[in-house]
Amino acid sequence: NFTSYISFNATTPPVLQYNFTPRNQSNYYVWLRVRSKNSTGGSVTVGLSGASSKTIGCITNTNWHWVSVDACSGQAIQFTALTNKAYILSLTASSNNIEIDRILLSTSPNTQLNPNQVACGTSTTTVNTSGPTSF
Repeated sequence: NFTSYISFNATTPPVLQYNFTPRNQSNYYVWLRVRSKNSTGGSVTVGLSGASSKTIGCITNTNWHWVSVDACSGQAIQFTALTNKAYILSLTASSNNIEIDRILLSTSPNTQLNPNQVACGTSTTTVNTSGPTSF
């Protein structure tokens, strides 16, 4: 019903931690259902018990939507070969403009909750020559 969600404000640190123990040894893919309060861009950094953090960027949509793509690599955020020990999943919002409704940890690389997401940290450059190309 989208009435219960995490909202950050100036007096609340923009960090959320979730303790969990995987049921089986596997790779885990992270999905977040997020929105921006006012279309101002924001991001969420996802970390797992000492593993390298990944960042979901360019959260500007004011409607709830699922995201999972790392802004740097353009790939789905995953943590590999987790075993059945305790882990802490940390979500750090870049500002108090971000709201989080749901967190999904999936063992399936085929889970697709939003086929239209793009990594805002990636870009394509076209180079045109304006002079001689052989020397």
